[in-house]
Amino acid sequence: MASQLTASARYSCDLPPDQVLAALGDAVEPLDGGFQFVSKLSGGGVVIRVLRAPATDRGWFGTIDGPSFSIAKVTSDASGSPFQPILRGEVHAREQGSTVAVELATHPDARMFSIFFTAGGVLLGGASLLALSQSLITAVTGLTFAALFLLFPGVRARMGFAQECGVSLSALEQQLALQPLPETHPPEPPPG
Repeated sequence: MASQLTASARYSCDLPPDQVLAALGDAVEPLDGGFQFVSKLSGGGVVIRVLRAPATDRGWFGTIDGPSFSIAKVTSDASGSPFQPILRGEVHAREQGSTVAVELATHPDARMFSIFFTAGGVLLGGASLLALSQSLITAVTGLTFAALFLLFPGVRARMGFAQECGVSLSALEQQLALQPLPETHPPEPPPG
C-alpha cells in the first residue's frame, strides 16, 4: 500500500480550549524525537512493526504544541498493531466551549507489503491458468488463492485501521468528554 490510511473526526466540547489542552496534557506522556516504529514478535509468531510507546501509566504519548497535538494511544505489548493511528489535531474556541478537529493516519513508515502479495497473486494466477488444461480443480483452487493474495492485504489493512481508529477515538472522546460533530469521516481507502 503506497499511501497512508486516513480518517478524520470533529468534536465539540463544553470546556474552553485551555482546559481541553490541560486535560489532554495530563493524559499525554511527552515524546521526544517523534513517533518511531519498532519490530516485535506477534502472538502468532510473525514479526510486525508497531509504534514504540514509552513506559508510562498515561493513556497517550506524543506532543502538544499550543492548540495543536500529535498523539497515539498507549497499548499493551500484546495489542500492538501496525495499523495504530497517530492522531493529529487542533483545539479551537467557539462561542461556548471548544471544537476539536482530529486527523488520523497510519505511521508514514507503515508498509503492508502489498507489492509482494500482488506479485505472488499474479504469479499464482498465471500458473493456475497454465494448469487449466491439466486439471480444472487445480486451476480453480490456484485462481481462488491468487484472488485472495490480491485482495487480502488491502482489506486487512482497512479493517485493522478502522478498528484501531474506533478504539483511539472512543478513548479520546471519554478522556475529554467530546461530542461528535456531523463532519466526522470514517477511515477511507487510500487513493489509487
